[in-house]
Amino acid sequence: MVDAEGKHQRWNAPLESVTGYTKHELAHRTPADLVVPADATRVREAVHESLAEDTGFTLEVELTTQQGDATPYVFTAAPLTVDGTPYLAGMGLDITRQREREQALRQARQQANEARSEAERMSALKTSFLSNMSHEIRTPLTTMIGYARILAEDEAPPRRFADHIVQGGQRLLRTLDNILTFSQLDTGVYTLTPTLTNV
Repeated sequence: MVDAEGKHQRWNAPLESVTGYTKHELAHRTPADLVVPADATRVREAVHESLAEDTGFTLEVELTTQQGDATPYVFTAAPLTVDGTPYLAGMGLDITRQREREQALRQARQQANEARSEAERMSALKTSFLSNMSHEIRTPLTTMIGYARILAEDEAPPRRFADHIVQGGQRLLRTLDNILTFSQLDTGVYTLTPTLTNV
C-alpha cells in the first residue's frame, strides 16, 4: 500500500524477501525504486495517474533486488480510501514461468516455420530433380529404340548405330543409378562423403 506521495505504507513479508530490503529500507522507497531503471518512469507515471484520477493499473515490469537481480513481475493496483486518506493498494505476481513458456512457444513456432520452409524447399528440389530425370531417361531411351529399329530393318547397318545404343544404355544406367542414390539420400540410407572437386 502506498500513499499519495508514492511512499510504501504497508507491505507483506514476501516483498522484503523478494527484494532483499529491510522494513526500514522499504519505508523510504517508492514502487519505482523497486524496478529496473527502464521501467521506473512507467511505474512512477502509473502510480501518479492512479492516485490523481482514482483509477487502477496493471503493468509488467522487471522487479529488481537489492543485489541488482531482475525478475519479471506483473503488478496490479487500485485506489483505496482509508479514513478519507487516498492510498493505492497493489499486489505483484512473479511471471518468470509464464515468460519461459512464452519463450519456449516462440522457439517452437520458429523451429516449426524453419522446418516447414526446409520441407517446401526439399519438395521443390525433388520435383525439379524428378522432372530432370524424366528427361534424362526419355532421351537415351528414344535414341536406343530408334537405332534398334534401324538395326532390325537394315541388313548392313553402320557400326556407329550399335555404338549409339551402347552409349544410350550407359547414359540410362547412370541416370537410374542417380535416381537410386537420390532415393537413398531421401530415406537417410545413403551417407554423403564431401570431397574436393575441380568445378
